[in-house]
Amino acid sequence: RLRQKLNTGAVSAIWLQIGSDVLLLREALAFLAELRGVHPALRLYGSVFLPSRKLLAQLKFRPWNGVFLSAEYLSSVEVASTITCRVLDAYATHGVEPLLESAVRSRAEW
Repeated sequence: RLRQKLNTGAVSAIWLQIGSDVLLLREALAFLAELRGVHPALRLYGSVFLPSRKLLAQLKFRPWNGVFLSAEYLSSVEVASTITCRVLDAYATHGVEPLLESAVRSRAEW
């Protein structure tokens, strides 16, 4: 379906949702790299969290719809940060522009 949508010319960008499965992400990015060979103007955006204890606790209790984070990711800020760095590395390798999602709204929360 994605190929069909791209062939219409109406799709100029793909947005990747936050996730913690880096191997699956790398497979998806390899597929998207093939598509970019045919559609070189295709832009890719990928979201990541800025992990915090508060955010991880919130996601354990009430996960966002469509967001799948492993128990390992949710286990600690340190583990979540490590996985986030791996995701960012995959994004950089494949030319994905990262979008940082954070619950930080003020200097006091930073």
